[in-house]
This record gives sequence, structure tokens and C-alpha cells, in this order.
Amino acid sequence: MERHIEDDNNRIFFTYEDLVEYYKGPADSKRLHQFIARALKDNIEEMVKSGEVKGVTVDEKDTIDALVKDATKNLVAEEVAPCVWKELVAPASTQNRRLQSTDPPYSSSIGGDWDAAERPLSPENLAALSQMLLELMNRWSRHQRLLNIIAGYHRDVNKLYLEAAGKRDEGQQQGFDRQPSNRNDETLTFADPKLSKNFHIIQVSPPRTYRTTSINWLMGLFAPFSDYAYMTGSWPDDPIQQSGKDVNIEAHLVTTSHDLDILKMYKRMRPLFDEVFFILSFEVSDLGTTISEELCQYKNVMCVPNDEFVFSGLEELRVMVSKLTAKLKARFAYFFGTEEWLTEKDEINCYRRLQDMLRAKLDMADQPAEKLDQKFGIRGGGKKRCPPSLVTC
Repeated sequence: MERHIEDDNNRIFFTYEDLVEYYKGPADSKRLHQFIARALKDNIEEMVKSGEVKGVTVDEKDTIDALVKDATKNLVAEEVAPCVWKELVAPASTQNRRLQSTDPPYSSSIGGDWDAAERPLSPENLAALSQMLLELMNRWSRHQRLLNIIAGYHRDVNKLYLEAAGKRDEGQQQGFDRQPSNRNDETLTFADPKLSKNFHIIQVSPPRTYRTTSINWLMGLFAPFSDYAYMTGSWPDDPIQQSGKDVNIEAHLVTTSHDLDILKMYKRMRPLFDEVFFILSFEVSDLGTTISEELCQYKNVMCVPNDEFVFSGLEELRVMVSKLTAKLKARFAYFFGTEEWLTEKDEINCYRRLQDMLRAKLDMADQPAEKLDQKFGIRGGGKKRCPPSLVTC
């Protein structure tokens, strides 16, 4: 893999499941045959070109063809490869299978023994496996086919993790509830619907555009106590930073960026999530120039002029949060459905975070310009002090 990192022609990717699946396996066996045959031919030609094959020059096509034929003589004909697959692989494969919490990974298809005690699919094991897959996705993010394959495994592992963690929590809760209780069922709390979805939100605004309120509005709704995360350039070539460190995009729900090529961003991120949403904040004069009006027509894109983030007092701040959140819920209802995925509590958290943001603006006003508030994304310097009820002075 590492030897040919810049040359996809020297690699072939397919999943284990596809290779043993009844309908996809024969096609993959032909792909593998073509890859091996081409590699042998290329190897002979390279050896001739470098002088490793004595007495043969690159102009001697017939001789080279004879050498290639000799090198590939042990390969079956390409059209026979699917037949060989059916004879050797099909008997050991009954169906295309992914990880199952009650079914050890591929145990029947590979004939290996799996010990639930030695290799349990516990939340801790699944979390470690998920992290490993994330590291692989980061490493091979430029290779779309491989990224899609690894992302498929990662989604499966994440679903299993949520299932396993839920069962463990349920068991622990049952243990606590064995004693008689007068608690009314109405007091029970359920999992946050936002956390049961695999999605990511990118807040995008043109370079040198004010975005502090828009990103903290989103952070207030989805991660009210976390530091903001931002792209340092074009992801994944350039890292995402949060709390002063490089982080994986799946470590948080909201990221801010000045990269306006959201179609390119979407294609790169989509394999990692069930959906990627974009919140575009901009000056009205940007629409049709810096910001394409066509982008605002996509169902996973919400365009918000900066005018909608302006307020002059705490009551207007509360109204702003309510209006923008209602707009967000309506825009992305196609993904979240009718479930109450943003609640009154989320709006309260958002309102409080924005108030804290205003206080942070005051604290940062006298700080050096190079200093950054890691939670709110506010840089120091160049601001006069103003009342905390205002966004700007």
C-alpha cells in the first residue's frame, strides 16, 4: 500500500463480503484476474526497459509478448475466473454478511473458531475498532473506493456500538430498579434523537466574513459546552482543529469553514455520514457572486444572510434563536423526520451559550490579536468594549 501511495493503478480494492457474495464475487474475481495479468505484463515491460532482461530491447515486441505469455501461463483464462470462484469460494459462502452483535464476524465463512470471552463485541472493543477505522479513513481519505469500503465498516461498527452501549445501560438501569419504586413512567428520559443519527453540520461563510454568532448558534444547539472546531484549509488535505489540536471530523457534530466549494466537500465527507448539512452565512451582496444561488436550492443546504444573526438586546437574541432554530428544523425535516430532534432545552442551551459568547467578546477585546478563545472562536484585539447585550459595537 505504502509503496504506491500516489498510484491507484498499482492497487485493487474490494471488500471481503463482496468477494464471497454470490452475485458480486464472480465479478470481483474477474477484476482480480485483470489486475494480476496487467501487473505481470507491466513488470516484464519494466524489466526490459531497465535492462534486467539481457538481450531484449523495448522494440522487440514479439519477444516481450512471449515473455508475458510465459509469465501468465499459470493464470486461468479471464472468462474461467468466475467458474473457479464458484468452485472454490461459493461453497464456503452463503450470503453477504456484515458484523452482527449475536453473530461472530465471518466465523462460518472462514471456518475459524471465535471465542466470545477472548473477543467480545463489547462497547470498549467496538470503540477501539471504530477509532482504528477512523485512523484508516484519515490515512486513505484521498482514495475514494477504499474510503467508501472502510466507511461502510465504520458505520456498521458505530451502529453496533450504539446497540451494545444501549443494552449495557439498560441492564445497569434494570439493576438499579430492582427495588420497589414509586417513580412515574412519565419521568423517564430517552436517548436524544440527534445522537441516534449519523450526520455532520458544516457552517460555511466567505473568507473575512463575520461568523461568530452563526457558529455559536449551531454549537449551542448541538454541543453547547464544547470548543468550536474549524477547518484550517481544504479538508482532508488540511486538518480540522479543536481545542488547539488536530481532530478527526467524526469527533464532533459541527465544523466551521471558509471553503466555499461545498460540492467537493460533500463528496469527500458523504461516505463518512448518512448526511452532511451545510449552513451558509453571508452578506446579501455575496449572493449571486461569491455565493452561488444554486447552492441554496440543495435540500441539505440552508442559506442564512448575516442580517438574520443581528440583534440589539437579550429579548431579540431569544427571538433570533427561536426563529433560526425553527427554520433549521423545517429545512432538514426530510432527514430527521417529525421527531422532536431539537427541543426547548436545546434552544435554552443555545441562548445561554450566545450570552457567554458576548461576555467572551468583552474579555477578548483587550487581548493580543493572535490570541484565540478556543470555545467561541473569538480573536483578541481591535475591539472597543460594548454592552453585553450587543453583538457588535
